[in-house]
Amino acid sequence: MKKFHFNFTYIAIQSALLMLSNSVSADTSREEVILDEISVKAKADAYRQQNEVIGLGKITKNIQDLNKGQVLNIRDLTRYDPGISVVEQRRRATNGYSIRGVDRNRVALIVDGLPQIQSYKSQSLRAKSGTINEIEYENIRAIEFSKGASSSEYGSGALGGAVGFRTKNASDVIKEGLN
Repeated sequence: MKKFHFNFTYIAIQSALLMLSNSVSADTSREEVILDEISVKAKADAYRQQNEVIGLGKITKNIQDLNKGQVLNIRDLTRYDPGISVVEQRRRATNGYSIRGVDRNRVALIVDGLPQIQSYKSQSLRAKSGTINEIEYENIRAIEFSKGASSSEYGSGALGGAVGFRTKNASDVIKEGLN
């Protein structure tokens, strides 16, 4: 049989915890302070446009550039940009963007900060495939091409680069004071 020995450190710890619990329960009797609600609104891309350093790897086009270049389709969008091309498919269809030779799902396609799938391949026996890369250009406010690896900025899938679209807001279409 084991004999029970008093351990003075055990008793000291227990008494310290007992005193601590008494002091904690005394602190909870304070009044609660309820603060007023605060709402914060901001436009992230307004700050980003003013403070962003655009180097050799980034090309930004706004609505004036699209109108001046008479952009009607995906081929017109990249016509004058070196290092950026459109991947052609059969029967005049396109299969996304190629940035510096890297294409398909290695180039991120982002609309208003949300990543979009660019191409898909069916797992069925007929092996159908398709693309989802056409954007209605009349609803675009700005387009940003980022050449090179930009996974830290745009997330995974941007190994070759990224194409970011910003769509128009209601304030871009409806003038102030009109309904």
